Amino acid sequence: MVNKNVIVPEVYAELVNEKVAGNVIVSQACKILGDLKGKVGETLNMPKWAYIGDAKDIVPGTPMEVTSMKQTSTTATIRMIAPPAIAVNDYDDVTELGDALNTASKQHAISISRKYDLDAIAEGRKTVLQYKLATKDTVTFDEMNAILGLYGDDCNASDFAFIAIHSKFVPSFLKMDGFVDATKTFTSEGSGIQLNNILGYFRGIAVVVSDRLYDTVNQEGFILAIKKDSIGLIPKETPFTEVDRDASTRTNTIYTSQYYAMALINDAGIVLAQTILPTIG
Repeated sequence: MVNKNVIVPEVYAELVNEKVAGNVIVSQACKILGDLKGKVGETLNMPKWAYIGDAKDIVPGTPMEVTSMKQTSTTATIRMIAPPAIAVNDYDDVTELGDALNTASKQHAISISRKYDLDAIAEGRKTVLQYKLATKDTVTFDEMNAILGLYGDDCNASDFAFIAIHSKFVPSFLKMDGFVDATKTFTSEGSGIQLNNILGYFRGIAVVVSDRLYDTVNQEGFILAIKKDSIGLIPKETPFTEVDRDASTRTNTIYTSQYYAMALINDAGIVLAQTILPTIG
């Protein structure tokens, strides 16, 4: 028989936290900026650092130029999210309870992960770097090169987290010799075989698939090329879990929530591509 002390909130919260890390897709590109301090609804600043400029020739013996690190900031609102609570009844035996808790923590983790991804995508869509595709839900090899071309010479594959695409673009990538043709020097073996949401590599940059990259207003998928450290994330260390015991029905209801703040912190780190682009005001 199960009593109300079987479900330990702290242990359950850690289970959820571990599973969140394994289920996020787009938000895994976020840079963690510490542990959250503050209350829901409050705003906080996330730093943006400007480049100091290229080195210059100087005459030996002359003073070197001195400059200060230039920092701007962006604000982010602390938000609270919560998946639906899950009820577990004492009717389950010990073995079934263990499976129920594992499944419940996985469901809560997936729910939180998808919200993380939606928020990261929403921040990514605030980028000023945009490319207009010619055809809805379709991208060509030349268009992909043009998307990366917006970075100029600052387009090293190692600087990117990944290129995120809606699944509607998968057929386009499978048609690209520059993506699947193993005889090309810039293609990777196995591109076109999706594993763990990674479809393959375009010019050395991972291509991940998520159907949360969808514009519901214009009804089309879109693409986000995301450099590392472009989106900042400040979460609570672990989700918060509380168990409500209903003795009348011998049911434990597990409530889980998470606090965090997220914001675009590199204005030149993300390119958005679709046929109808948002207006950045």
